[in-house]
Amino acid sequence: MTQKHVERVAHISAALADAADWSTARIARLCEAALLHDVGKIGVPDAVLLKPGTLTDTEYDQVKAHAALGALIAQEVPDPEQARWVRGHHERPDGRGYPDGLSGQDMPDGARLLALADAYDAITSHGPTDRRAHPTTRSPKCAATAAPSLTPTRLTHSPTSSPPARQSTGGPDESRPAAPTGVTTA
Repeated sequence: MTQKHVERVAHISAALADAADWSTARIARLCEAALLHDVGKIGVPDAVLLKPGTLTDTEYDQVKAHAALGALIAQEVPDPEQARWVRGHHERPDGRGYPDGLSGQDMPDGARLLALADAYDAITSHGPTDRRAHPTTRSPKCAATAAPSLTPTRLTHSPTSSPPARQSTGGPDESRPAAPTGVTTA
């Protein structure tokens, strides 16, 4: 887990939630969860996290445990819904994710957005293990293309682009942040 990774996931999650018409307050809560989404990796040995190449089944099980551990570690910090988002950020709509194998509508909406943001960052960023996709497959929309069932139906712009301009309604949620204060995409 790196600070830049969680900040990028928070920024991308905010853009996705904004595109899905979430309220400003709910977007802020999603960003808080995004900043915590990989905290469980402190329970995974560095030798596993930083291992170049393919992980063994045992090593992969250790990595998969980080989502549940992160929810346990963070359960006192966020509210219960945010803890569910942290726990579910590796779930998949087809039920083949972890730690609970949730599928379809059983997957919390915030976890679905975190999963998409996390996948997008993993595909488009270089990390210490670089087990990511080949550079020629990295494009602004590749994560959404690779995981269309994670993509909100109302998403009409790239997760890293600025959200479209909104018509003023005079309502309380009129101004929605493109990213939380202090979060960058660098």
